Amino acid sequence: MPGFFYETGFRATASRRSQLPFPSPVPASLTPGSEWDGTRSSGFSEPPTDSQRITAKPVVRLLCPPRQTVTGALVVGVFAAANNAGTLIDNWGLLHVDFHCEGATTRVFAPSVRRFEPPDGSTYSLIGWWVTLTKPAMQEGLAELYVEAVPRDGTMQARMTGPFPFLFYDEEFDHDITVAASGGADHTTIAEAFGTLRNLNAQRPRIRITEPGTYDLRGGGGHAGSGYCTIEASAPVVFAQEPPALPYDFTRFRPSYDRLHLKGANITLDFAESLEFYLEKPGRQHWLDGCNIIQSRGRNDLWRGRPRNIIPSLFRDGAYFTDCMISDVNDWGDKAPLARGNRTNSTWGDALQDARCAVANEIVDHSSAPYYANLDALSLQYSGSASTARVTLNGGNGANRTMRLYEDDMEVAIFSIRNSEQAYRDGTNYTVQNVVDFVNAQPDWNATLLDNSRYAAALTSPGSTNGAGFIKLDAKSAPLVLPTHFDIHSDLYQLPNLSVRRANVVFAFNRGFAIDAQNMLIGGTGGLADSFFGCNALYNNLGTLDEGLASQIGADHSHVMIAHNSMPTQALLLRQDLTYDGDAFCLIANNVARRLSVSGGGAIDADITLKNNHLAAGATAPSGGTGTTIGGDVTDLFVDAARGDFTPAGPLLSSGKPPVITLTLGGVARGAAAPAGAD
Repeated sequence: MPGFFYETGFRATASRRSQLPFPSPVPASLTPGSEWDGTRSSGFSEPPTDSQRITAKPVVRLLCPPRQTVTGALVVGVFAAANNAGTLIDNWGLLHVDFHCEGATTRVFAPSVRRFEPPDGSTYSLIGWWVTLTKPAMQEGLAELYVEAVPRDGTMQARMTGPFPFLFYDEEFDHDITVAASGGADHTTIAEAFGTLRNLNAQRPRIRITEPGTYDLRGGGGHAGSGYCTIEASAPVVFAQEPPALPYDFTRFRPSYDRLHLKGANITLDFAESLEFYLEKPGRQHWLDGCNIIQSRGRNDLWRGRPRNIIPSLFRDGAYFTDCMISDVNDWGDKAPLARGNRTNSTWGDALQDARCAVANEIVDHSSAPYYANLDALSLQYSGSASTARVTLNGGNGANRTMRLYEDDMEVAIFSIRNSEQAYRDGTNYTVQNVVDFVNAQPDWNATLLDNSRYAAALTSPGSTNGAGFIKLDAKSAPLVLPTHFDIHSDLYQLPNLSVRRANVVFAFNRGFAIDAQNMLIGGTGGLADSFFGCNALYNNLGTLDEGLASQIGADHSHVMIAHNSMPTQALLLRQDLTYDGDAFCLIANNVARRLSVSGGGAIDADITLKNNHLAAGATAPSGGTGTTIGGDVTDLFVDAARGDFTPAGPLLSSGKPPVITLTLGGVARGAAAPAGAD
């Protein structure tokens, strides 16, 4: 069966759509069962349930947001796969996928390719298991969809996912109102429109903005419908906030209206005066669809002299992202239930921490390098009669800290550095200038301000790589120059430390370059099960402080598949020193990496299938692996990985191996022996 792919490498244009190698069949229809009376779950005699996990299950993730309205027909689908004795070639390791909707079932025996067309005119296609949800005649309401994936391997269990609500109505919107700032519409502000919809108890309304300009999203009063409140614009509009009443107080987008669907390229969400997009209640996520998400002051803009990631999630509790253009923001996809087809540039922080399904994203220039670069902030020196003079800085990077001055090892002065909003407003213990003033107030001590753009909580020792404090550095024999440093290193996907094991994650078919980040950090203390990390093609910058970062696999893993990834400038580390323990369903195969090694020494756990990977010249084949080949580097393994072209070349072409996924990321069918990697 076909795999996931971009039609012509790095996004196709309309003129090239004919190159799609596989047709997109019309998926079979699925209509809610005859017992469905318009209320959720009424069509089931008993709603489906997922069995308690005893052994491995397939990964199953929805490829479109739920709660959409079906007026006639709507194609929905999932990505689903399972390891089948070391390969996904045969039907992605599945016998079939069943879709259950209110007592009716449609069985899909094979995946197929669907094409998506973002607003920028590009196209991309992805593999999935699809059905066409069809509205029944003479019946309206909310119905629940469940999806069940049945593995080919009889020692595995099936996975049942859901419920996923969908709305079936003759009309897409129950209310349709307009907004224009200068008049001539139903309302002049979004707040007025939200108020009307709340009073009407709207469940699936639309707001159409008919006049260009900048609009404020506040004013929903805590409302949410069973479906989305769709906001569209017929002319370019920007959603932005006014500056806070007190300078640089924490501020957020807070529409007080959950399940917003911001739709179309005419909508831009600007975080220049916002640090978070709020959600009133978990489980009522917003949907960002084909719109622009920016921070117009640029990636390096600070907030009160500190990084803007005060909360490490741009969208509270995550959001659905489909086909958006995203730039200059941090941590945009944190906790996203779905991130599909987005194009990002100049982002920083963690792109997709704890995202549950991230597919078909193009990631360009993701880096926190401007933050962790040291910037000389002050110079200080003691000129008195004491034989020694030293400086100590306690506390972690960015935390409340304490500076101490010593003469002949006797403490002579102490200064508290604070990081809060109140400290910023007080202006006495916050800035580097405040520290300079403190030092200059001490007899025989002198300090010079070199840079005051960062707050003093970021001070560190010369040459620091983590922004940590220091103990008794000499300030007598020569001036002591203290830089500032923000200890922020990026990740593309990161599994956080959790109290329980995370399961059912997809990070796949993503392509990117000019990246300073760990591509995959899959080592959260809770562990991971039934997840797929495959067909990602990623180029990490060389010659930067983050060149030594590596993708890391750690903790307890069960049925985690890592296959056909191209990472020619990053190592893949199996962290047995961090309790990496995979089971017999785990697969690490056909990847290209700078090197692949077992941290802590020794051979990889014999339970894990580690095979047919290709490493750059100078690497050593990991003990316990089979079929490892070594040779070449980023300059000759791919046509131009530094610019996103991961077409195999040189030593990679001559090192064919049995593939475990049928199609390349570029849409080319793999032969019986094919190069490792994504393309």
